[in-house]
Amino acid sequence: MIDIVSGVLDVASATPSRTALIAPGGAPVSYGTLRERVLTIAHALASGAQGEEGFGALFAVRPGPDAVAMALGAVAAGGTLVLADPGLAPRSSPGAWR
Repeated sequence: MIDIVSGVLDVASATPSRTALIAPGGAPVSYGTLRERVLTIAHALASGAQGEEGFGALFAVRPGPDAVAMALGAVAAGGTLVLADPGLAPRSSPGAWR
C-alpha cells in the first residue's frame, strides 16, 4: 500500500511543474514547490525530534497550501497530526472559556 506522502512526492518528482494546489487567492502552487516545502518541514521536524520515537504535532493554521505542506511534512518526519482550524473556534462571549 502506498501512503499519501510517498504518492505526493512521487508525483512531484515526475511532474514538478504541474499544479498541485490552488492557494486561497487563486495562485497555483506547483508540485515542485509543494515537494520542496514538505521536505524542508520534514527535515526540520526530524532534526528537532532526534532520539524520539515518533512525536505529535499540532498545527493551528487556516486551510491552504501551507497547511497541506505542514501536514505532509510532519507525517514524512514520523509525526502524528492533530489539525485545528482556528477559524472554527466559537467567538468569545462574556463568561466564555478562554
